[in-house]
Amino acid sequence: MDAALELTEDDVRCPSCSSVQFVGVQVFGVYDGVLYWECAACGHRWHRFPAGHHLHHRAAAYLAEPEPMPVIDGAPDKSCPVTH
Repeated sequence: MDAALELTEDDVRCPSCSSVQFVGVQVFGVYDGVLYWECAACGHRWHRFPAGHHLHHRAAAYLAEPEPMPVIDGAPDKSCPVTH
């Protein structure tokens, strides 16, 4: 393991909720290994690699919060066979 990438005490907790339950996410075709961390408790995602590392930039697109799904009149879309 790279000395610069060793975990510190702060790295073993979610920066959003302080949970110690998180998983490493691998994105096939981007990096053969854990690219970023995702909290199992709150869903927050954060960088595995420090700023300046070439993989920090590669992970940025996967860390953005997804756009919320549109809701029509507060009910699921009845034309979708999965939602009814």
